[in-house]
Amino acid sequence: MQEGKSYRGEFCNKAKDGSLYWVDTMIVPFVDEEGNVYQYMSINRDITRKKEALEQLRASEERYKSIIAVSNTGAWEYDLDTNRVWYSAQYFAMLGLDIPDGVWEDTEGMSWVDRLHPDDRERATKIFDKFLMEGSTKLYESFFRMLHQNGDWVWIWSRARRLHDKHGNLTNITLGTHTDISERIKAEEKIKESEQMIRKITSQVPGNTYMFQIEESGKPNILFLNRGTEEFNYTADLEEISRDAEKVLEVLHDDDKILFNEKMKEAYQSPALMSFQYRIIVNNLIRWRWMQAIPEKNKSGQVVWYGATRDITALVDYIASVEQILFDISHVMRRPVSSMLGLTTLISEGDLEHEEMLHLAHQLHPVAKEMDKFMTELNQVYEQKRQINSLNIDFSSLVDKRNSLFRPSE
Repeated sequence: MQEGKSYRGEFCNKAKDGSLYWVDTMIVPFVDEEGNVYQYMSINRDITRKKEALEQLRASEERYKSIIAVSNTGAWEYDLDTNRVWYSAQYFAMLGLDIPDGVWEDTEGMSWVDRLHPDDRERATKIFDKFLMEGSTKLYESFFRMLHQNGDWVWIWSRARRLHDKHGNLTNITLGTHTDISERIKAEEKIKESEQMIRKITSQVPGNTYMFQIEESGKPNILFLNRGTEEFNYTADLEEISRDAEKVLEVLHDDDKILFNEKMKEAYQSPALMSFQYRIIVNNLIRWRWMQAIPEKNKSGQVVWYGATRDITALVDYIASVEQILFDISHVMRRPVSSMLGLTTLISEGDLEHEEMLHLAHQLHPVAKEMDKFMTELNQVYEQKRQINSLNIDFSSLVDKRNSLFRPSE
């Protein structure tokens, strides 16, 4: 200023009450004819609010950077007008690059597009371009792989929104984040591998295997399902059933739909071992199935059911045939047995002559032949049923429970 030059600067002053305030000062020197400064004029403007606002902004930026650093999330900002991008240091760090915050020029090998996996490049760029062109206020979201400095592929979860100006109008500034989800993807792949292994194993068992939850209405929500090796089964494919559990119920016999729903409601209200039988109709044939499942609470406290269903038509037919045999024995043989009882009573209690004994023996003989014929036919029928029955069941342990298979639905 002594040389006659103006000076401008910002000063923090103390007021009479002791409070601090900021001023933007312009000092202009006045020079005489000989070039000597003889007077100064100072123009002061109070910028306290501006300084406070800048300090708040700086603090907000520090908090934002701290949040980004702690969350291991990379931030980016794209200006569609200038086609320039700002990236945070964490953005670079997850790609193995030691680069500070700043503008990343799209030089060769540095563009995010250049670092995309070849299989993801076209899809990822289309999703981002569509987001920009639509001018939507919705959240942009995309998943893709980017090349790490060490040559590995890093799975990225990218999200962003278009910013608004102070009037609420949509701007061409997009603010977004990148999150490294490689570990999550690896975990999901392991789960898929385990699920595929379980599917391979359960696909070789005769029955259907299930994992499902039950709504209060009784509707099951299927979480896992495999068909098994049975010939007679539901007709919908696994993907359809996974999307809509009602598909697996379409084959239920009309008379058993209410029973099925009531059993599911009971299981929802008081989880316990589930076991019941029902009918399905496949290829115009009625087939019996037996469902059993056990409940278990997951980490969220929700009840998940693990169970299986099995075609028991052969068992039902077997029990029905045995019941028919028992009926035949009790009804068809009643007459010849009664005849034999009457004749043998006369023989044992009557004082009969030789001719009378011979006459009764002649009458007893055809009755015995009739019984022998019936028993031979009965044995043949039983043997055929036994050979047809693929379950090879020991009927003696089930005879007391057979009625449960034929109990009508209420």
